[in-house]
Amino acid sequence: MNCKCFAKIFRYCCLGILSLGVVLFVGCITPTKWSYRDRADCTYPVYISSVQNFHAEIVVPVANDAFDWRSHLTLSQLGPNAERYQYLSFGWGDRKFFMNASFDPITIFDTLFLPGPTVMHVWGHLDLKALNATDFEVKQIRLNRKNYLALMNFIDAGFQYDARHKVRYLRQGLYRESGFYEAMGNYSILRTCNTWTAEALRKANVNTPVWPALAKPIMIQLKSDCSSKPLAK
Repeated sequence: MNCKCFAKIFRYCCLGILSLGVVLFVGCITPTKWSYRDRADCTYPVYISSVQNFHAEIVVPVANDAFDWRSHLTLSQLGPNAERYQYLSFGWGDRKFFMNASFDPITIFDTLFLPGPTVMHVWGHLDLKALNATDFEVKQIRLNRKNYLALMNFIDAGFQYDARHKVRYLRQGLYRESGFYEAMGNYSILRTCNTWTAEALRKANVNTPVWPALAKPIMIQLKSDCSSKPLAK
């Protein structure tokens, strides 16, 4: 291969990478919703947490008059303070990567390009103080009852259930008060943990970016027909 041919291929590769970068950037800053209505019935709070702009999870009350997670999960599997939990975090992701917290290049390549089984990570909270740590960004949105139920049903449908209609618990999660459960669907570069979070929010009529593979764009675009705001530290 002569130098001119190599230079031409290199130029096209650079142009392709640049074009892809532009498309992804536009996807990050482009919302899926452009208009909102002011609602007076937004009485159900939901929190979105992002750890180091890498992974976004959905945080909701354990129970309210619309939905009670105690009827779907055995909270004692999450830790010793189950009776005192006020909130639960839900995150979806690749089983091997999530459960082993492995960041080696081979695992990352497998996670992104070889679709594999998934898990649901559930984390119990006595309050929101743990989430409001320095390495977390937390925002609150408020929903009406219809959209709140749509969100809860989407999350619930993400669990694998056995023949007795019990969720399939695997083992302790990333934290002392969390657990891993078998989840529905496969993980790939086209459907990441943050893509799942964005799908859940869209079910609740919450704005998300067109390309939601990263947590930061989700936090920036986060908006519903009700207000959204950072959680004060």
